[in-house]
Amino acid sequence: TGQAGRMRDNATRPLVWGRPALNMTVCRSSCSVDCKSYDLPLGVCYSPPLLFPGDPQWGAGDVLDQCDAAAGILTRTLYSSSGGTCRGGGSPVQVPLDVCV
Repeated sequence: TGQAGRMRDNATRPLVWGRPALNMTVCRSSCSVDCKSYDLPLGVCYSPPLLFPGDPQWGAGDVLDQCDAAAGILTRTLYSSSGGTCRGGGSPVQVPLDVCV
């Protein structure tokens, strides 16, 4: 399924553990069809399968999201580790904020 997403810097929205969060909306197509939103922790390693069990949007590996709001960029680092450890070398990807990609 072709999926598009929009990431918004929403650092005033805390998660359960009180960390700043990023709101990410993922849509099946056209950035507005069949959308689902996620609140994701910023600056801390997390395990998508633990946060969103059974959600096919996510892979098995850990993720670390870091936001540079001034530059309008999210750096998402993907790890092969699991359980929220972010062990080993990660693969960073930069994604613009407030833009459908």
